[in-house]
Amino acid sequence: MLRRCSGLIGYATYRYGGRYLYTWIGLTIYAFIFEYLPLSVPDLNVFWHARGVLSFFGMRVPLYALFGIHQTFGYIAYVLVKRLRLPWWAEGPGVGVTSVMLLLPYRLVGTKLLWWTWHDTDPTLSDRMFWTPWFWFYFYAACMCSFVWVLHFSRCILLEEEYDWKKCPREIFCPLLAGVLSYWLANIQVSILYCPLHDIFGVHSEIITILLLSCYSLVVVITDRKNLVAEARKASRFWFDELSCAIVLEYTFLLLLVLIAEPSSIVSEVTILTFHEIFARNNEWVVKNFEFGSMITISYIDIFFCTWMTKLNYGRNKIDTYLFVMESIQGIHQPIGPCEEMENISTHSSVFEREKYLCATNYDEKYFDFHCVPNGVPKEHHDIYEKTALEYYTVCGTEFDNRAEYVIVIGGCCFLFGLILHQMAACSGSTPLFPIKSRKHIAGNTTSFRDNTIRNQETKQTRHEVQPTEHDDTMTSSQCLIPESIEADVGIRRKHTKPTNASKVGKALSRRKSTEMRSSARVLRSYSHM
Repeated sequence: MLRRCSGLIGYATYRYGGRYLYTWIGLTIYAFIFEYLPLSVPDLNVFWHARGVLSFFGMRVPLYALFGIHQTFGYIAYVLVKRLRLPWWAEGPGVGVTSVMLLLPYRLVGTKLLWWTWHDTDPTLSDRMFWTPWFWFYFYAACMCSFVWVLHFSRCILLEEEYDWKKCPREIFCPLLAGVLSYWLANIQVSILYCPLHDIFGVHSEIITILLLSCYSLVVVITDRKNLVAEARKASRFWFDELSCAIVLEYTFLLLLVLIAEPSSIVSEVTILTFHEIFARNNEWVVKNFEFGSMITISYIDIFFCTWMTKLNYGRNKIDTYLFVMESIQGIHQPIGPCEEMENISTHSSVFEREKYLCATNYDEKYFDFHCVPNGVPKEHHDIYEKTALEYYTVCGTEFDNRAEYVIVIGGCCFLFGLILHQMAACSGSTPLFPIKSRKHIAGNTTSFRDNTIRNQETKQTRHEVQPTEHDDTMTSSQCLIPESIEADVGIRRKHTKPTNASKVGKALSRRKSTEMRSSARVLRSYSHM
């Protein structure tokens, strides 16, 4: 699902181009920091991905976490909020709320299906909804809000409003700065609101998270109600683009998973598929039935394609049976060790204690257990000198406590959030495009040769008509060789004029002189040809 959504987002980014492409790069940088930083800081190491085909950072982060999750949710939220034409201080909260609307059903379903596991006794993650920490939604909204704010401020300081491809280093530096600083600015929002209420006054994380998201939503609604930009209301366009298709694909996939998935049959481990060719006809084979783990998903179409290609290569008569053997390898989870060992962790407001290891016989994670492990509950390793924590082991999914409750929550989120996102996508303006800076020499060459020729001819005619008029004030009749009959006629007209104001007389004389000189010039030209 994320692979297809990421492909749609990548195509939309390529189609928009410009600063939208740099924004996607900034979200990728943010994804690397968001996924790697908890691995390097022990106090933040509270999250374990299920291993995938390609994993990074010590096989802790799969490929889709670096190039799928954050680009899909963050970029969709960024573009949809851009269509609302909100001011900069409202864009950040808008992106934060929109990204959480896309993230929430994904996190709930992923936790139940063992796409990742959480730390058992961390105090920050103690308050949960369907075993998903409320704090995770708070922190993600704060990160997306901080990302947009830093991106806007850096572009206002370092760049112009118009996009200039010659300033590519600055264009890349702005999203780079946003990707790096957004994680730390989100911690400032955590220290201002979350830590005092949760750590000092003991307020539940659910209340604090809903309070933050409500404040974000209120800012967006008030700003949108007072928005006078005409482009924010133009809805006469084809709105179902790549972003809308990705939203429909995500919500449909998650809803189908809740309806048909069986969490109790899921094993969080690495499953390797090996293909064997069997040339014997009547041999009896005893094959053990293995189940696919949640880390590698192989479609039946891929298996059929491999089988069909093998038949073409080796011939139909040579191969009678195909055997797919799946070998299981344990995944990485919270280390299992002594139950009594504690460690101190520092938060923004105080210092807390938590268990350093997962106690396999006494833990509070109802979304997994060890019922599918052949040897029972795993234990820590026993070396010759000391015991070592067990990081690689298998966990098993559990049944739904109430499937109808999951269906209502996920279905309600998909329906309500889908309506809100539809209003943002279909009833708002089109995606704003940044103006491109044009060069002077390029702008001069845009006119056609015919337009330049006509403009030059008009300029020459204007100069030809103005020149005699400018010299009329100083020319005399002897210099112009005006005939005496014309000069006498002009004198008679001047005698019969009534005295008026000096200004009016001057204007009338100048008009007459210009007209008379033009007529005399025409007479002279006619005489010259005789």
